[in-house]
Amino acid sequence: MADSNTHNDTAWNAHQRTLGASFLQSAEWDTFQQALGYKTHALRGSGWSCLLVERSSRLGTYLLAPYGPTVAHSDKFADALTAIVAYGREIGVDWIRLEPYGLPTAIDPSTLVPAKDVKLAKAPHQMNPELTMMVDLTPAADDILAHVSQSTRSYIRKNQREHMLTFKTSTDPADIDVFVDMLQVVSERSQARFYGRDFFVKQAQTLMPTGMMHLELALQDGKPIASAVMHYYHGVATYTYAASLPEARATNASALLLWQAMMNAKGAGMTAVDLFGIAPDDASADHPWHGFTAFKKKFGGTTLVRGTTVDIPLRPVYRLYRPLVKMSRFFKI
Repeated sequence: MADSNTHNDTAWNAHQRTLGASFLQSAEWDTFQQALGYKTHALRGSGWSCLLVERSSRLGTYLLAPYGPTVAHSDKFADALTAIVAYGREIGVDWIRLEPYGLPTAIDPSTLVPAKDVKLAKAPHQMNPELTMMVDLTPAADDILAHVSQSTRSYIRKNQREHMLTFKTSTDPADIDVFVDMLQVVSERSQARFYGRDFFVKQAQTLMPTGMMHLELALQDGKPIASAVMHYYHGVATYTYAASLPEARATNASALLLWQAMMNAKGAGMTAVDLFGIAPDDASADHPWHGFTAFKKKFGGTTLVRGTTVDIPLRPVYRLYRPLVKMSRFFKI
């Protein structure tokens, strides 16, 4: 086991490449988390790795591993868990929150716990998507387009003929304001809450210069009406955030922009697009992800299972944490 600062650590990313880790476990994401003011911890061993972000709540301190630990094989999970728990106890945190990445759904993590006094509990809420869709970018563009829904394909063909919209890709951090302003419109219209401006500004300032973060824009008569943020990491482009103005609906701008972003990623050498989050097939129509799940499924792809968010209590205070979360939701505090 090693604890290292992953800033500009090519060795860390080389290790992650062998494991197929998410960009949320990259050296660049570590740099971004530190820019937000969080302390980070990077652990790795044979066949596994884990970037942990130290967070604080009203009741204590915990380590969060977004889509981590990454394990090469299921038999490495016990090794990773042993090391991570020992490290959490060593630095004195109250609990650890993990999203094991790379485990088949048939494996029950509770059967792999290496010590009797270690308990895994499903977290009060899922941190990152448990299900996603992956679109293969290696076929020719026309073959990829053939798997897009007929209605969306018609819009794409129409725009290729009539040029209703134009597109722009930016890696200039100053342009992130365009996306944030659109997101504010979406928030006001839907009463949904999103990350604040500082989150996106610091992310752009940190990740755009590295080539990881790309802002994709759809423009109508030179005015941006739809936007999307893509993260490139080890051959995978992740469709992470998106926002659009009300006038984007008339031209199906969000779909046209996603297609263009996919083609841009293919041109940049990416081999797949991760659409980053869908609802389960049996989800009801009132599921909060129902709308954009239907949107993403128009682009074809294969459904993949990611890590379920689990907590490992290390100190008794965790017993108070879960009831407090429930009360906060009930009273909306």
